[in-house]
Amino acid sequence: MTDNSPEQELPATFWKQTEPLSLLDRMLLFQLRTQMSQEDRDLTHPHVILLFTPDELSQRDTHEGRARLLEKVKRAEGTEAQRGRAGHWAYDPGRHERLQRLSHSLATPVGSEEETEETEELVA
Repeated sequence: MTDNSPEQELPATFWKQTEPLSLLDRMLLFQLRTQMSQEDRDLTHPHVILLFTPDELSQRDTHEGRARLLEKVKRAEGTEAQRGRAGHWAYDPGRHERLQRLSHSLATPVGSEEETEETEELVA
């Protein structure tokens, strides 16, 4: 028995993509991203933001808060490294690199990054 009926089409809304951002929106988003520090960009990345609660992120300026964030990031970094060694399909080298960079930036004291930038400007 053959089916001669026309093929079923999916609703048009299924195929519609979200509207692209306007040029102004893209410029504003780019400006906002370039003004963020690398640590802020890493903390707000979708792979990383799920590790923390908003309360933990608000405590980032204190020594104890940074230590708690660093502990969580180190744990996630270890898990990701273990996935990589095992050849697991869910391993993401980008996520692993981001977690390494984030753990390094959280391990440095808050004021030392600004001092380093000022020193580099004086040397250059």
